Amino acid sequence: MSSVTKADKAPLSGPLQAQREEFRGVNEDLNSLGGGIVGILQSHQILTSQVRELTDTVKELQGRVTDLTGQLKEVEETCQEKESLNEALGSELSTTQEAYTRAQSEVRNALDEVSASKRAAEAKIRTEQLASSGTIRALQEEVKELREKTSAVQEEKETMKVLLQEASDSAYKAYEDGKRAAEGTLFGGRGEDATPLALLKKELGLADVPLQGENRRRQGDRSPLEVSQ
Repeated sequence: MSSVTKADKAPLSGPLQAQREEFRGVNEDLNSLGGGIVGILQSHQILTSQVRELTDTVKELQGRVTDLTGQLKEVEETCQEKESLNEALGSELSTTQEAYTRAQSEVRNALDEVSASKRAAEAKIRTEQLASSGTIRALQEEVKELREKTSAVQEEKETMKVLLQEASDSAYKAYEDGKRAAEGTLFGGRGEDATPLALLKKELGLADVPLQGENRRRQGDRSPLEVSQ
C-alpha cells in the first residue's frame, strides 16, 4: 500500500464533503443534548434537596405538635384535679383554664402550619415533576430523530463503499491488463500511486483503505491475463 500523502489528507469535495459536515453537525447536536440532560438531572437533585428540607421541617413541626399535645394532656389532667378541689381554688382553676385555652390555640395553629407546609410541598413537587417529564420527553424525541438521521447517513456511506468496491475491481482489472500490455510505461513510470485505482481512492479520501483487488495483488495472486501468458 502506498504511503499517506498531503493529497490524501486534503478535504473532500462534493457530496462526500457535505455528508461529512452533516455528520459532524449531528454529533454536535448529540453533545448539546447530553449537556441539556445533565442540566435536568442537576435540577432534579436540587429539587430533591428542597423536598428533603421541607420533609425535615414537617417532621420538626410534627414534633412540636406532639409536645403541645402532651402539654395539653397535662393541662387537662390538671384541670380535672383542680375541679375536684374547693371553691377556694377557683382563682387557680381559672388561671389553669386560660392556660388550657392558650395551649389549644397553639395546637390548632401548629396543625394549620403543618397542613399548609405539606400542601405547599406537595404542590411544588407535582409542578416540578410535570415540567421535568415534559422536557425529558421532548429531548428523547429529538435524540430519536438525530439517531435516525445518523443511521441514514451511515447507510448512504455504506452504499458509496459498495459502489467504490465495484469501481475498484473494474479499475484494477483494467490497470493489470494495461500494465501487462504496455510493460509499465502506460502511466509514465510513476508506479502504483498513478494508477486509476490509486487516483480514485485519493480523490475519495480512502488512500489507506485496502480494497479487494489490492489484497489479491499483495497476496501474490496472478490475474487471469497473467495465468494465460
